[in-house]
Formats: sequence, C-alpha cells, structure tokens
Amino acid sequence: MKYSSLLVVALLQTTAYAADQNLRRTAVESNKPLEKPNKQAPHKHQPRGAGKSQSGMVTYFTMDGKTNMKEKKEKKGSNHDGDDGRDNRIVGGSQSDPGEFPYYVDLGGCGGSLIAPNVVLTAAHCGSYQGESVVVGAYRYDSTANNAVRVSVSADVQHPNYDDFTTANDFRLLRLAQDVTVGGSNVVLSINEQFSRPSNGEDLTVLGLGTTSEDGNEANILRDVVVQAISTSTCNQPISYGGDIEDNMFCAGVNGGGKDSCQGDSGGPIVIRNGNQHVQVGVVSWGDGCARPNKPGVYARVSSAFGWIEQVVCDQWNVNADFCGGGTTPPPPSPTPPSPPPPTPTPPSPTPPSGGGGCPAGEMEFDFTIRTDEWGWETSWEATRSSGSKVASGSNYESNRTYRKNKCIPEACYTLTIFDDYGDGLSSDGNYELKVNGQVVESKSGIDFGYERSIDFGSCSGGGGDGGSDGGGSGGGGSGSSSCLPITLNLRTDDYGYETDLFLLTDTGELVWNANGFADNKDYQFSTCLDSSECATLDIFDEWGDGIESPGYIKLVVDGTTYFNGGDIGGGIVFRIGGNC
Repeated sequence: MKYSSLLVVALLQTTAYAADQNLRRTAVESNKPLEKPNKQAPHKHQPRGAGKSQSGMVTYFTMDGKTNMKEKKEKKGSNHDGDDGRDNRIVGGSQSDPGEFPYYVDLGGCGGSLIAPNVVLTAAHCGSYQGESVVVGAYRYDSTANNAVRVSVSADVQHPNYDDFTTANDFRLLRLAQDVTVGGSNVVLSINEQFSRPSNGEDLTVLGLGTTSEDGNEANILRDVVVQAISTSTCNQPISYGGDIEDNMFCAGVNGGGKDSCQGDSGGPIVIRNGNQHVQVGVVSWGDGCARPNKPGVYARVSSAFGWIEQVVCDQWNVNADFCGGGTTPPPPSPTPPSPPPPTPTPPSPTPPSGGGGCPAGEMEFDFTIRTDEWGWETSWEATRSSGSKVASGSNYESNRTYRKNKCIPEACYTLTIFDDYGDGLSSDGNYELKVNGQVVESKSGIDFGYERSIDFGSCSGGGGDGGSDGGGSGGGGSGSSSCLPITLNLRTDDYGYETDLFLLTDTGELVWNANGFADNKDYQFSTCLDSSECATLDIFDEWGDGIESPGYIKLVVDGTTYFNGGDIGGGIVFRIGGNC
C-alpha cells in the first residue's frame, strides 16, 4: 500500500545570512580554508521563521531572522594556533604527584592521553595537530621535566560523526612519529568499552594543566580533581543542560559545584582509578562555565567511540595496542564434564546471570564475518545503535580475504550497514554472515546490493532477522508495507562538501541519521524505514548559505515518490515526513 494520500512533507527553505558572534569555532579550528572566493561569511544553522503554504502537499518556509537556536555552549579548549588556551583549567583540585598520570599529554592549549605506544586520544574540537609536537608524560606545562618526552605528530584523524554544533562525538586520534615509553611510573591506562560505565555516582578523576578557578591564575604543574558521574537523565533536566546531553556524552561534577574541569583542559582524560590501573571513560569536552552549581562538566563517552578507535588504531594504523583484537571477548564454552568414574566431580559454582552468547548480563554477542571479493578495497561496514553511536566497523580490506569481528555489546537496537564504493555489492566470491548470540540473522553470498545494505538486529521494534535493505540507485529502503514508510536520501556533494550537514530525527526523539564532514564531489546514500505512525524531521543545511552547487544535489524519495531533487537550498531545507504529521 502506498502512503501518498497520507504523506505530509513540509519543506522549510532557508536563505543565506552573515555570520554573527555566536559561531562556535574558527576556520583554523575546523581545518577549513579561511577564505573562499565570491562567498559571504559562513553561518550556522538557525531556526526558520513563519512561511506560507505553496500547496496541500508541500509547504515552503523562509527564514525571517537570526535568532539563536540555543544558548552558546562553551567548549573547554581554544584554538591552539592562536591564544595558548591556558586561561581556565582544573577547578577545586590539587597538584598531582610526579608519575601519577604518566599517560597525560600536553598539546599546548589542550590535553590528551597516550592510549597506545604511539597514539594519543584527544578532543575533536581542539583542532588538528598534524606536523606539530606534543609532550607525552607531561608534568609541567611545555616541559620535558620528570621523564616527559617531546614528539611530533605524523597523522591526525577526527571522528567522522563529530558535530561542531552539538559537540557530539568529540574525539580525535593523533599518531605519533615514534613509540613513546614514559619511565618512572608503573601506572597502566586502558580505555573503556563498557556502555554501563561510568555508573551514576562513581568516583572519577579528571586532570589537566591550568588555573584553579574560572578566570583564575595560571598553574604550570599538572592538577587533578575527583568528581562523581551524574546520570544523563539528571543532567538533562531543565535546571542543568535541558536535553543537550546525548548518548555519546556524560556529565560529572559535585553537588553545589566547586570542582570541575574547564577551558584548556579539553581533550584530557577522565578516568576510573583502581590502584595503578586507570581506565579512561571520557574526554574533557564542554560545559557551561566552570564548577557552577547544576552545570557539571560534560565529557565525550569513550565507550561510544570504541569501535571507531579500534578501526583507526588497529585496522588502519596497524598499531600494537592492548585493545586491538576486539572488545569484550565472549568467554569460551564450559568444558565437557569429566567421565562418571568416582570420585564424582564437584559441580561448578553457580554463575551470575549472563546476557546472550556468554556475554555479561545486559549485553549480547555480535559476531560478523565477511569475505571480500576481488575488489576488497571497495568494501567497508559499520554497526551503529539507533542513537547513531558506532560500536564496530571495518574497512581498508584486502581482496579475497576473510575478516571477523566478535564482541559483546549492550542490548539495544542496531543497524549493520555494508558499503560498496563501486555500487555493485559483493561478487560471487564474496560473502558475509551476521550472528547475534550465536543465531544467524543474515547470511548472503554473491549479492549485488548496490552501494549499501542495511540489516537491523537486536532489540528493535519490528525485529531484525530478515531486516536487510539494499541501497542501490532505486531509492529502496523497503517495499512500502502497512507498518513501514521507506525513505531514501541521495546526496552528491559539490566542491565544498564540508559545508553540508544533515540529520533525521523522529518526533519521539530517535536520531536516525546524523552526518557531516562530507568529502568533496562524492555520492552518499541514506536509507531507512519510518514507522507509519511516526513523524520525523529531515534537516539538511549548508554552512555557507549558497546551497549545493551543480553537479551536486540532494534527492529525497519517500515510498517511491520523489519529493525533492536539486541543490538550490540556500542555507538549508527541512522536510516533515510521516503519515499523520
């Protein structure tokens, strides 16, 4: 059954306008060119004003002002190419001991952590450090005292889903030119992959180089402070951050304020300490002021980016890191009981409840195997939660090789998407198999799925199982059943792909798509199936305000009908999609 008679699609079209003082980063910080010929100054996406109806099916709205979408958030770092960013740092803490945090990295305006012999984890909003030098094991600002080592950065990768507006996925990886060993300490740092950590109220230690109060005096020696993890529901209350905290973030602070990280601490680690074993659960990201009541620090949640970190560090850079080789490995099957002869073996002790596939309670076993065809470099894949966080991925494959990823992940709804750059899927010698808790969800060989194929699995409404959908050029995301409204968006970027951002958000709050940082002159496709009882907003915006230049375009197909095909969107365009919106 088609939904054409029920479908309501509203388009809101924006016009370009000049930037104001509320832009949240500079061109240097975002690695974008400072000038672009024949352009006005860039702007950020803003709410639209009232518009007028053009037809019963499509309504256009144009912007009538520059009202701020929401209060500007204050990131805890500054442009390291300009001011040294050392104006606001750890608040309410104390001076660290030499060797207490040997993994701390001084980036000169931001912090970081050494998570592998030649890899530093920091915040995306700190900007690129490629070609610059950093100090590993830093104890004093810009100093190699106390066994610290100065080393140059040879590669720099920002999280592909980093959003400068919301500060979501605020992660950046730096590859050092050489392995670094910091002497004088037996402290070991690992990175967290468990979504359940940190737990509400758990003690965490955050550290950095800087002042001891908001707008206070500088401090040249590393400092740390103990704060407590705060639940997302508490942090999202109106008195606090009013819904700005996403799944890839968490809050930490103390009742009444007074202890916090602050500007200049950005990118540094927040850890759980157990003797000399430290587990990094977050990256200093942003906050409203420093140590204010009801305004705790906000941190990028490391577990939400663990799959991406694995993909870059282990698969792309081939680094010998402790965490390479998968996440929480399911325990092996219990050994077969011995034969009956006496004495009778003592039965095993009771075990705590567990999740599926031998995983801990609340988790399930993800097991994906793929064999590439003759063009292995064309193939990549990723598994994401319905919230958009990536839990596993793979790319840069060789031809005619078999690859497997097996790990425990939290019980939730996920989508596995397999991509083919050429658009012809896997040839006859390629195949894949997805298992969840040991049960086959989908197994295919020699399948021409076009540019991508998506498979839902886990705790999804409507179930996973045979939920695969091909992403060829026909706009298929399903076949238009009584419970599913297929939506396909094709995007061809212009010479300035980085200007385009988009998201698809349901009225119930599920973030279905959230993408930015596009490459220039490249094709992208997004497909999903919207529940027929839901309404959703598809928001596409252009940072410079001049739309997508030809031959670039966007094409929206809903239930087989094309509702938009072109690039003249000015500052942006918004679609309202659903049967009863």
